[in-house]
Amino acid sequence: MKAIILAAGIGSRIRQLEPKKPKCLIEIGGVSILERLVNQLLKNKIKKIDIITGYKSHLIKKKFDKIANIKFYPNYKKTNNFSTLYYFKHLLNDETIISFADIILDDCIIKKLVKSNDAITAVVDTSTIRKDTMKVVIKKKTLDYIGKGQDSKASGNFIGILKIKKPKIKIFKSSMSKILKFNKKNYYTETLNDLISKKIMVNILNIKKYYWTEIDKASDYKKAKKDYKKCIKYY
Repeated sequence: MKAIILAAGIGSRIRQLEPKKPKCLIEIGGVSILERLVNQLLKNKIKKIDIITGYKSHLIKKKFDKIANIKFYPNYKKTNNFSTLYYFKHLLNDETIISFADIILDDCIIKKLVKSNDAITAVVDTSTIRKDTMKVVIKKKTLDYIGKGQDSKASGNFIGILKIKKPKIKIFKSSMSKILKFNKKNYYTETLNDLISKKIMVNILNIKKYYWTEIDKASDYKKAKKDYKKCIKYY
């Protein structure tokens, strides 16, 4: 098993807090968001970690070059994470965890995801529906839709991390190739909608009792600083 972390974004909505570093290197509790995630993966014996960078890539490379495979995506200013992942689709060559780089998770979430035996597992939270995050529609305990729309039908949120087992990697990449012909600014999660339309099951891991947050803007950062001590372990 391996992991791919998508860390190419500029993070324009939070850049005023740390203008000299990428969002994933912002520290909360004395540890950067990315370092915490990498340490959690390593703790769960995932030692093959690819970090796809863009904005201020050299800072990420300096910090993680000895423990991860650092890749630079040159077109990070013009596209979303779909194109970022597709550019390095050759890295999708084994059972793979794909994660955003700006999420903070309880240790148990990674542990449960690693243990999942489902072919495709998207981690979701149905305890609430958060604004400005990726929504999900769940039917019969499987994913029916994922994206920014359908707020009125939403069952919860996608928290930014999923796992694909090796037998589904080929069709996942094939679906990405199809979608890229029509829209290069999609999020990579649009691939899941295409798979669902082909009757391929996307299972969910519902972590509604565990802490997670996405650091997307200044208010997220401020809240996470208040919450981290009581909610999750840090490394």
